[in-house]
Amino acid sequence: MRSLQEGFRRYVGLTPLQYLRQVRLEHAHHDLTNADLAHSSVTDIASHWGFTHLGRFATTYRAKYGRAPSQTRRREPPAFAISPGRQYSSSSS
Repeated sequence: MRSLQEGFRRYVGLTPLQYLRQVRLEHAHHDLTNADLAHSSVTDIASHWGFTHLGRFATTYRAKYGRAPSQTRRREPPAFAISPGRQYSSSSS
């Protein structure tokens, strides 16, 4: 069994469990993006794709997509953080 997992990892670049989590997260993202706001909650969608710990789901989702699952569901744009003390200008140097 270990050689099968190692072969999968060499071929795909992820362990089988990491790959499965990534696929499930992508499906959840798709569903959140296309959710019927009146009938689909973040909890419903996360549960449907096998995420039972909503806090971990939200943390993983934010790390990959740059916003909370609820923001995606509401179709809010992602918030971009600007480093403190750093100034941005439209002119190039």
